[in-house]
Amino acid sequence: MRPSVRAAGLALLLAGLSVAPAAAHQVPASLARFLAAPDAEARAAARTEVLESGVDVGTALAVLRTGRDYDTDAPTGRHVFVRTDENGVRFPWFVQVPSSYTPERRWPVRVYLHGGVGRATWEAGDGSWWRQPDRVASEAYIGVFPAAWDEVPWWSQAQLENLREILRVVRRTWNVDENRVALSGVSDGGTGTWWVAFRDPTPFASFLPFIGHPIVLLNPAVGAEGEPYPANLAGKPFLVINGEEDRLYPARSVDPFIREFASFGALIEYRPKRGYGHETGWWPEEAARMDAFIADWPREPHPRCLSWETESPEAAGRTAWLRIDALGATPLDAALEGSALMGVGVPSGRVDAVRDGNDIRLRSSGVRALTLLLSPDAFDLLQPVRVTWNGAVVHDATVPPSLETLLRWAERDDDRTMLYAAELHLEAPRTGRGGPAWRSDDACR
Repeated sequence: MRPSVRAAGLALLLAGLSVAPAAAHQVPASLARFLAAPDAEARAAARTEVLESGVDVGTALAVLRTGRDYDTDAPTGRHVFVRTDENGVRFPWFVQVPSSYTPERRWPVRVYLHGGVGRATWEAGDGSWWRQPDRVASEAYIGVFPAAWDEVPWWSQAQLENLREILRVVRRTWNVDENRVALSGVSDGGTGTWWVAFRDPTPFASFLPFIGHPIVLLNPAVGAEGEPYPANLAGKPFLVINGEEDRLYPARSVDPFIREFASFGALIEYRPKRGYGHETGWWPEEAARMDAFIADWPREPHPRCLSWETESPEAAGRTAWLRIDALGATPLDAALEGSALMGVGVPSGRVDAVRDGNDIRLRSSGVRALTLLLSPDAFDLLQPVRVTWNGAVVHDATVPPSLETLLRWAERDDDRTMLYAAELHLEAPRTGRGGPAWRSDDACR
């Protein structure tokens, strides 16, 4: 195809990427079924139907941005659910929905992780894993209360998947604000909040770990399934509370971790509580500050800068628009030290990324391949995308949108504000320079 003809065709293909949200009567039937699909099998079948229907990328993007039609009779109050995973493990959880809920606006969500995960599994019916839920329930947001226990603690891979699936159910049932989902936890749940921030922070806007301790995750007997990397906390907001008289996790023992995490770019408001032990008696006096903190930190779905480290691309390879695909040293590796806590850990790879318009700069160590996810809300897909990796230009061309890519990531994330119409698979450069140097203000700290 001649370049001028190809460019014209690409422009027509991309023209619909900024169209206004589709009205209900304009939604193609295949896309309506995709949005309404109740489970993974139905979503996969609906995705195939959309791909075969001839729907263009612009139309699909407009429909996905608007999202599904929500039931005006969605239940309010407290409701207990049980999710069964592919291994037959039953995960109980409950939700507290404001009586004033209406699908006409998007509602904030707060997810609460309980303590005491060393006990046996919970009975689903009573929701007793979270004591006094009315203390944290509110007419201002939807509360979500998952359960963990000795065989499936918060720091297991199964719980990371469980939290994502619970959020999927919540998003499909009630109209929520995807950029205002806060994660909080108490005691073991506070430690679990740290763990989620280390391993899968993308769905959450802010993190509130209370009377927990990151050091728990370093104890081999605890069995944390993966490594906690402080680099992964860069740019993430935390409100941290620990009691100064806590016999388990006194604030003074948490202090060095707070300083370490802040040095990697975590945005931490630390509030040690004088006169308090391993308890939450301070909750009423801190409630207003919690509300204000969460309100001050909505999620940026397409952050300008990212930092991510992993020892397992399969288990924890992605943050926002960056995914690490393969590990291994390369000739141009940057002098980028790993961030494993206390120097403990298996071989890992780390990437720092920053974007300015369509220009992306990467520096990495121990990463051989990665994928960049390109949203029309963050990139101009009519223009070339230039990527510099460890000082070498590895891509400088347009990246055509793909309906298959858009649907695949929409199916996975189920997030109206994180829609990716293109993806760019890259291998680390082995030779060459000539790209812009990494600047001191590029880091997320």
